[in-house]
Amino acid sequence: RLDARLRTEATDDGRRKAIAYYERSLADFAIALDGSAIPDASKAKTAAAMTSYLDRARDLRLDLAEPSIRVDAADGQRRREVFSAMLASDLFSALARGVQARQRALDASHDWPRFVLYSEAADCFVAYLKAGGKANGALTKATGDVLAHLELLKGNLDDGR
Repeated sequence: RLDARLRTEATDDGRRKAIAYYERSLADFAIALDGSAIPDASKAKTAAAMTSYLDRARDLRLDLAEPSIRVDAADGQRRREVFSAMLASDLFSALARGVQARQRALDASHDWPRFVLYSEAADCFVAYLKAGGKANGALTKATGDVLAHLELLKGNLDDGR
């Protein structure tokens, strides 16, 4: 129903409400996945739903007509907690998602999509490393590059460029 409503109410306010819904749901799923509320047999289905919600929230952010970093940037700490819970279930590859987001950011033609995608890549890389993922030279360089791009983009977007 939410997706159908968004097609008819395709405004930034409607998108922001949907993003907030997805993010609240993801936080709740992460808590449940991290505890014992979800039976082992249902964890794969839950992780798949969470991945879908992550995709939808990101895509809605990308579709914002008049985005603002102050209002529309993802809460990185909250998103890393979601990634961490999914990583702990062994049903999610934060590294693969981060690499994909970074590549999409490199291919993006405007600052806002680059910012959204680089911030997702950064959160994926950090969650992967915090979960004990192997840090190698390529990942360290990629993470540093992503963070440098984010700082530059923040300045550009704050300045209205």
